[in-house]
Amino acid sequence: GATGAGIAAIEAARRDAIVTGVDFAEELISVARELAGAAGQPAIHFDVGDIEDLPYDDASFDVVISSFGSIFAPRHDAVAYQLCRVLRPGGRLAFTAWLPEEPNCRLMTITARYTPPPPPGSFSVFDWSDPAHLDAMLGPYVEDISLIVDDVPWVASSPSDACDFLFQRALGPTMFVFQRLDLPQKLALHSDAIELLSTCMQADGTVRLSRPYVIVTARKPA
Repeated sequence: GATGAGIAAIEAARRDAIVTGVDFAEELISVARELAGAAGQPAIHFDVGDIEDLPYDDASFDVVISSFGSIFAPRHDAVAYQLCRVLRPGGRLAFTAWLPEEPNCRLMTITARYTPPPPPGSFSVFDWSDPAHLDAMLGPYVEDISLIVDDVPWVASSPSDACDFLFQRALGPTMFVFQRLDLPQKLALHSDAIELLSTCMQADGTVRLSRPYVIVTARKPA
């Protein structure tokens, strides 16, 4: 679900999986198809679709995965239902979610200021790393819910280089938020991000950012 640029889909296909990827952003699906072709995985099937209303029949997949994708949809109850609905009995669910720790949390908050407000009553993207929230959302559909905490340190040569990566090369939500802004908004977001990332500068001028996250896994009862 929410395949983004298809990175996880490509890795799954390299391991001989028959893969379908879906994302609501047509731009990302286009990128995913290009990357899959370049990676020698043209058989991956990519669809434009909504993670809150997946265009697949019940019990369509043996495994459902999402790498920092499905967590960004605002209606967590709908996401949980859909991810589990399309999973076959006995199938495995796995996804990654960010932990609400600084400065990564604040960087996402800054970017969110430049997007339309979520619907009333929406949950936070960081709620997916909360065991109680996971039990509430996924518990009715799956069992053996587990979390593994990990970290993906991020290093850039400078605050400016970090911003260029986030907004021009990252192939993720920040890049596509940035692309949809007008010029004054782009300049404002870039300035806000530079200010934050400058607080992460090391003595050698590089930017080092800790980005802790959880790997969530579960199994649908057979």
